[in-house]
Formats: sequence, C-alpha cells, structure tokens
Amino acid sequence: MNQFSKRLREIRLLNKMTLDELAIALNTTKTTLSRYENNKRTADSDFIIATAKYFSVSTDYMLGLSNNPLNVDDLLSKSRIVVDDLSDTDISTVNSIVEELRSKQLSS
Repeated sequence: MNQFSKRLREIRLLNKMTLDELAIALNTTKTTLSRYENNKRTADSDFIIATAKYFSVSTDYMLGLSNNPLNVDDLLSKSRIVVDDLSDTDISTVNSIVEELRSKQLSS
C-alpha cells in the first residue's frame, strides 16, 4: 500500500467519515475513493491537493514525505504542539497547562 492510500484511509477514519461522506465532500465517487484507499488506482496531484486542503494537512503528510500533518501556513503562523504519540491522559494534562497559561495572561 502506498503512503497516500494509507494516509487517506487513516485520516478519513480519524475524522469518522464514511466513504460516501468523503466522496461527496471531495466531489468524487465512493468507488474511486475505495480504489485509492486499496491502492488500485493512483490519485492525481489535483486530488491529493484537494484532500490535503479538505483535512487541513500538508500534501507532504498525505504522500508520506512527512509525519507532521501541519501544513506550511500552520507552521509559519504559530508554533504547534504535535501530540500524536501522547496518551489521552497526557494530552489532557497538556491542555490543562495551556488553559492555565491562558488564564494567567488574561488576568495580567
């Protein structure tokens, strides 16, 4: 399975979308998406770009050239914390710390 096929399926499932829902959103068919996900058809660059834009990730991420899903605009606008490899408890802790810092800024 090529990286685009793998990432397409992963990101669709992470967003709790069916093939039908994503097909409508990307103006294609369920059959075409299924073929992409099962590596039976190769997506063209326009479709890869459309998919990346829809999910707000980089095309490099969709192609497997990067493990960071952030697109260039996100990287340039602000620092982001990638929490993919953290447990739910750790993510909750990070969120609590961020909220505490924000509330300190508001009270200053």
